Amino acid sequence: MSEFNILNKDSWPIEHQPGYGESEIKSLCQRFGLNEALYVNAFCDYYENSGTSLPPTIKPLFDCIQLVPCSTAECERGFSHMNIILEDRCSRLLIPHISALLFIKLNGPPLSNGILVIMLDVG
Repeated sequence: MSEFNILNKDSWPIEHQPGYGESEIKSLCQRFGLNEALYVNAFCDYYENSGTSLPPTIKPLFDCIQLVPCSTAECERGFSHMNIILEDRCSRLLIPHISALLFIKLNGPPLSNGILVIMLDVG
């Protein structure tokens, strides 16, 4: 998590240091499968202009960091919903149907927005 902080310009040292943050950017690129050279150069540009303008080439790295969950709450919520779907009364549901119901529960609009009709192929 300390590697993520390198992109926060408020955590940068007051005086510019050559090569500052390069190892952290390389590590983040390895973690997310991104081109190290491209993002190290983009970070150097971002660091040299004191974070005043974000180069478009570094935006995907910022997007990757925003996708990392800060806790396991969402995953646990998913397991809870799956346990509700898989109660004894619904023991004949097949895996594709369970998957579809769970997907709708986690990603679908609330039922208060209107009626959602789903046709499941039982064949």
